[in-house]
Amino acid sequence: MVPVLFYYKDTDLINSLYAQLFSGLVREISTVETGDEDNSLAVEGKGDAGVSTMIAKGNFGIKTTARSSLKSSESRHETLIPHDAVILDVLEKLGPAAKNSVANAKRGNIINIKGSLLFFPKEIEANSIQPMIPFFETLLAPQLTSMDKKQKNALLEIVKSFFKTGSDNCRFIFKTESGEFLTGYMKRNDFTQDSLSLFFKYKGSMIPYQLIGILETHANEKMVGDANEVSFFQGLLGIHEASAEIWSSTLPDGDPVTPIAFFQPVIS
Repeated sequence: MVPVLFYYKDTDLINSLYAQLFSGLVREISTVETGDEDNSLAVEGKGDAGVSTMIAKGNFGIKTTARSSLKSSESRHETLIPHDAVILDVLEKLGPAAKNSVANAKRGNIINIKGSLLFFPKEIEANSIQPMIPFFETLLAPQLTSMDKKQKNALLEIVKSFFKTGSDNCRFIFKTESGEFLTGYMKRNDFTQDSLSLFFKYKGSMIPYQLIGILETHANEKMVGDANEVSFFQGLLGIHEASAEIWSSTLPDGDPVTPIAFFQPVIS
């Protein structure tokens, strides 16, 4: 597989897939090399001429030989950290079964698709809530019509809090080269570059990436309660519907996806 530049990789998901595919997770690879060296020393002499301390004394005039041998060994230990080799092994293993079109994929299929990514850093999303209150009021007019001012303000405050105090994950839209749309979220800590810096690097535009991920079922059915019922559950449904409406009102229809990685091949 050619080298790639990863912009995002879901480390927990990658480790989980690797452990399932290869019956365990490799933390490090160790190799040990050993070598032996034989050093010998020979001494020759006659009689007591300097060799009596190494061998039994010989008679004068008889040639005597002493030999000493010393064997030494050395070893070298190398430890390899798998690092991105783990995700490359996962991608190579899943690659043959991956679909290159959303239309040809089913729930749970691996998809490997080129397209353009637009994501929303949490800092920008959270700080954009207050100026958009008039938009919220217009969008939620059906829900707000039957409420008094106090109830309306309470609902708007709850909806605002969802967008301001939620997790640090970034929502995204991915448009494939064939015009299909995918939606999901990216874990902030799994960006290989700071998400806000990456957003500004590309000036908030859609970024050409390759996505490998898991396609999920598109949910069309919504829970509908009794509009005339006054209950905690009905109240939760109303808040849930209002929050979803705000986020998805202007988005194109898209299928949910869990991204494994966003990347670009490195061209040498």
